[in-house]
Amino acid sequence: FQVGDVVFHTSNSSQSRAIQLATDSKFSHVGMVVLHQGKLMMLEAVQPVKLTPINEFVARGTNGNYVVKKLKPGFRPFSDEKIAELERFYTPLLGKDYDIYFNWSEKELYCSELVWKVYKEVLGIELSQPKPLKSYHLDHPLVKEQMKARYGENLPLNEVMVSPQDLFESTFLQ
Repeated sequence: FQVGDVVFHTSNSSQSRAIQLATDSKFSHVGMVVLHQGKLMMLEAVQPVKLTPINEFVARGTNGNYVVKKLKPGFRPFSDEKIAELERFYTPLLGKDYDIYFNWSEKELYCSELVWKVYKEVLGIELSQPKPLKSYHLDHPLVKEQMKARYGENLPLNEVMVSPQDLFESTFLQ
C-alpha cells in the first residue's frame, strides 16, 4: 500500500446491496490510504469519518476481498509536500458524520465523496465527473425501498454525487 491508493470492497452494511444495484457495481465502499503519524491508514467515511487500520478496513469487506487502484504513471504522486497537505486537508474532516443522504456538501460526507474531494483538493484531480442521482439505476425494488426510507417521496434526483463504481472506472487510476 502507498499513500493515495484507493481501496474498494463490498461492505456488509444495510445499504450495500442497494448501492451495488443502483451503480451497477460489485463494490459498495471505498477508502484511501493516507500517512498518519508515520503509519499507513485508511481514510474512510463511515460513522463517523475516521482513520482505520488497513487490515481492519479490508477485513470488513465481504470475504475479505478488496481491490487497490493507484494513480497511473505520468500523474504526479503524493510527494512529501502533498502528503503534508493531504493531512492538513483530511484532519478537520475526521469525526464528521456519515452522509446517509449523499449530499454534495462538507457538512457530512459519504465514502466516495470523501475520496473524490481529497483528490480534487490535494492533487487537483477529479477522479470522475459527479452526476445526478437520476442517472443511476433506481428501478430495482431494493433500491426503491432504500430511497423511500431515506427521502420519502421527495427524491433529490438532481443532487450530484459520485459512487464507488464511478471512482473505480476513473481514467486516472489503474
